[in-house]
Order: sequence, then C-alpha cells, then structure tokens
Amino acid sequence: MTSKAYWNSFGRTETSQLFKLYLEEPILESSIKGRTDVLQMKVDTIYGEFYSFEEGNTISLKNSSFLSSKEAIDGKNSLFINGDEYALNHKISIKNVNHIYISAWVKNSNGIHMSLKNDEDFYALSHDIKENKKGWSKVQLLCEIPEKIESDSVQFFVWNSERNDYYFDELSIFGLFISKVKKHD
Repeated sequence: MTSKAYWNSFGRTETSQLFKLYLEEPILESSIKGRTDVLQMKVDTIYGEFYSFEEGNTISLKNSSFLSSKEAIDGKNSLFINGDEYALNHKISIKNVNHIYISAWVKNSNGIHMSLKNDEDFYALSHDIKENKKGWSKVQLLCEIPEKIESDSVQFFVWNSERNDYYFDELSIFGLFISKVKKHD
C-alpha cells in the first residue's frame, strides 16, 4: 500500500472511490529477478468543467432549483434545491474517456447521491464524502465507463433520497482516461 492509499483510507470504515488510484501493483516477473517494478495508475485529464454558480456560470436547472445568495462555500452564490428528489439534469460527454470524476460541495448532504446514467443499462451513484469544511461536505463520484456503451454521453443528476432541502456549490466534472503504466525501481 502506498502512503497516499493509506492516508486516503485512514479513519474510514470503507475506502473512498479514489483509493484504487493510489495503489501500486507489484509485477511478479520483476520480483523474481529482484526488481521492485510496479504498475501504477496514470490519470490523463481529457476535459474539465467547473460551475461555481456565480453570475453567468450555471448549468441547466431542473424542477425548483434556483440560484441563492443565502449560502455558499466560497463566493456569493450556490444552488438551493428544495426537497426535489432529482435535480441538475446535465449531459456529460464520454467521448475519448474511460472514467468520469464529479465533485461538489453540499450543505445538508444526508441522502444526497451523485448519479450518472444513460439509456444502455448504465447507472452509477455515490455518496462518498471526500472532506468537510464550514458545515459543507464535498461529495464525489469516480465512475468507470463500461466499454459496451455506444453513446457518446451520459446524464448527470443529483438524487435526493431523503428529499431534504440542500445547497449545492462548486460542481466539478472531469473526463478522464485512466491506464496502468509500469514504474521501474
């Protein structure tokens, strides 16, 4: 286990979705020859989108979502979502990527799940909290896109399983290409 993997899992009852990115796999053939070569994950960012919900920087809103200046993690605005079960329906490109990483700051994060889906029997969701700050939780989703998907996009949305009111801020979406590469000792 690498130190990054250790600290990523420290104090948790379950590992985060990022845990596997920090692991290194020993290469048996190299070990037999007395070398300590390993396979490690290489993450290439294909694209990134960032929405702070400040003036002019917003995505399409669904249901009763609206811009609010009452609460924000940084800046002046966030989105206030008043108990809707589903919100923030947003199309995400999966062209030339094999993973999607999404994170956002959520105030009152109980029951909040980041979700991805498409029409080809693909669905992923997460309530993995990366960190807490000033009463907000950073919720994240790292999802591998199955090779069988033929479309070039998936839908991102927030599922509010407990139908609580919540604030949503600083949404980041990254299209990633993750591969294993050999690291020599």
